[in-house]
Amino acid sequence: MCEVITKSLIREFMIRRNLNKSLEIFDQEFQLRQTQSRIEIIQQLGLERIVRRNNESPNQLKTILEILISHLLSKKAHLEALTLQTVPEKIEDIQPIQIQQNATRQNKMKQRPQSEYRPKLIQTQDDFQEIIEQEADLHQYQNEPQKASIQNEPQQQQSEKAESKQIQSKDSSKIMDLSVSSSHSQQKQYQQIPPKQFTFKRRSENSLHKEKESILNESHSQQIAPIANLIDDPIQYKQIDLKNHNLTVNIEYLLNYNKSVMHDPRKRKPMTRPIQGDVKKLLFQGLMNSLPSSWAQGFIFIENQTFFGLHQLEGGPCGVLAAVQAYYLKHFLFLQNTYENRNVKENCLMAALTDILHKVNPNRLILAVPVRNSFSDVISVDSCEELVYQDKTFQQKYDILLDNKQMFFDKNGVTLFFYSVILTKGYDQILQEMDQKFNSLIGNHGHCTQESVNLMLTGQATSNCFDGTKVLDGEISLKGISQRSEIGFLTLFEYQNYVQVGANYKNPKLPIWVICKEHHYSIVFGCDYSVIDNTENLNKNLKEFDLIFYDGLNNPNDLIRLTIRRLGAQKGNQNSKSLIQGLKFEQSEKITPSIEQVLSTKYGPLEIDWNDSIPIL
Repeated sequence: MCEVITKSLIREFMIRRNLNKSLEIFDQEFQLRQTQSRIEIIQQLGLERIVRRNNESPNQLKTILEILISHLLSKKAHLEALTLQTVPEKIEDIQPIQIQQNATRQNKMKQRPQSEYRPKLIQTQDDFQEIIEQEADLHQYQNEPQKASIQNEPQQQQSEKAESKQIQSKDSSKIMDLSVSSSHSQQKQYQQIPPKQFTFKRRSENSLHKEKESILNESHSQQIAPIANLIDDPIQYKQIDLKNHNLTVNIEYLLNYNKSVMHDPRKRKPMTRPIQGDVKKLLFQGLMNSLPSSWAQGFIFIENQTFFGLHQLEGGPCGVLAAVQAYYLKHFLFLQNTYENRNVKENCLMAALTDILHKVNPNRLILAVPVRNSFSDVISVDSCEELVYQDKTFQQKYDILLDNKQMFFDKNGVTLFFYSVILTKGYDQILQEMDQKFNSLIGNHGHCTQESVNLMLTGQATSNCFDGTKVLDGEISLKGISQRSEIGFLTLFEYQNYVQVGANYKNPKLPIWVICKEHHYSIVFGCDYSVIDNTENLNKNLKEFDLIFYDGLNNPNDLIRLTIRRLGAQKGNQNSKSLIQGLKFEQSEKITPSIEQVLSTKYGPLEIDWNDSIPIL
């Protein structure tokens, strides 16, 4: 998808700049099979507002590429206007971050560098006084025994601890020396400004005045209370452990994941017949003739630290792979504990495929098998036939897939499984479950539509993500998720207010979610049922926890552990401004990674610690 959009951008630039010869050579070298129109590019990249602003400008730019670059340059200039730009340091010159030995986990997170620019320094007495008042807000939550022990110190000891505070101005030439006299019994001690980011709550003036007096009368030796003390209940945090988790799954069947495939002549042979129903029309609705060549891949295991993952070679089949990945986690990670055995991996994958096929139709199993060579890299539905099995139990279907498992690891394994899901469900049944009969299972650019994802996750090819069915004008029925799903689903489109995801998807039976962001599907999962709880229990108990983010296409070898800190679980409202080394800025100015936007649709306002992984924007 990225390659198609990039080539379309370049072609659009050449066309509008009348670079006909360059365009002809470009098309010859790349042999483009698929391009996008100007409107499609704008919609895919979400540039409607930016293009509209450009059209209203007196100095209009002609091409989308110029509009996009101009927008990025203006954002960069805006950021530089807020900060004092410095020469970027080399990686080898950056000093390691000094973390206090007894610092809490939250303060460790906040000691990380926040920008490649150095913030402006506080340079006025008013700014300094404002910081003192904000720090006073922290101390109302300090324990009374600590205050009492300090207030009972001898006055002579307190006077010896008096010292001067210095605040460096912007040009590093003016120093404000705030000395404190030791002759007064009640002294005003200014706390040193920590190079950390704090978020403060607004309080009444009387409350601030009393708290400020209490702070200024305390000894300077008392340290600033950590952010964790702002919360009544301590944060119960435990780092996720994939191989030593305590999550148990209740199942109706027991499978032998190390079972060897043995030919049994007593088994009833399936019925072979041509494909029933116009499956090609159901797939594409005339928009395409076949799946893109990127679908030509089998199921591929990852063998390194992401030992639980399935690898995606190119964009396109991510919807199928993400759904299978979710059920593969269920069997491979949560229902057994042998992680290095290849046969166990293959059998767990067959169990995951069986799980999906059994959900779409408990009464039968139909496998699509190739019978003739296809003219393209990816096999077409016209080149397949059906193997119809009348076996109904989960164990019987699992054994059938074990007998045929090699075809799922061959070149077209993913495609054949997707065809098998459609055939097992049935052409007529899928049409009935869709909102409209002209909906398709494959989108314009070769990715799975919502109907396809819902079919593999819940067994029903509904067109929406909300709970139940909604009726419009007494006639039109919009179908959503009828019951609590075993696997969850979250999407960036809900953050952008395009769709609504209901509790049946947000609170699944297992702590596994397929996530959709920018027409690409990936996975997040945890190893604790507490991360599923409804909003009321989350606000009461869960404040910090780990999730694993896995993308088989873009980051197949990276174990990305996300530590989620839920801001909504803390007491009080969050201030709209943050403080980083004296620089104040609006939170809306920060770049929010798309994965954070997706997770916020379930957990509310949050912060993510990427734990030394590179944030994915």
